[in-house]
Amino acid sequence: MFNSNDKFCLKVLKTRYEKDILFVMNTNLELYSINSSGIEIYNLLKEEYSFEQIINHLYLKYSVPKEQLTEDLYDFIKLLIKYKMLSLKTKE
Repeated sequence: MFNSNDKFCLKVLKTRYEKDILFVMNTNLELYSINSSGIEIYNLLKEEYSFEQIINHLYLKYSVPKEQLTEDLYDFIKLLIKYKMLSLKTKE
């Protein structure tokens, strides 16, 4: 689906924080919530980190095995794509 150096483009119309939850509205006007773990990843995506850069950032911060981080991040990004909140950034 995507490679380690791929970057992503957020497709979000509106966001709102409430306590430790981020509410996100996609381009279909559907509303979703993202928990605190997801918020950190969302913010890295917003800063245009690549898949690999996000893995490295989380690994240095949390010392979780890279295999587990890769699997969890891959699943999270697949969900964001499925719910039309994220797409692959086209190569320039």
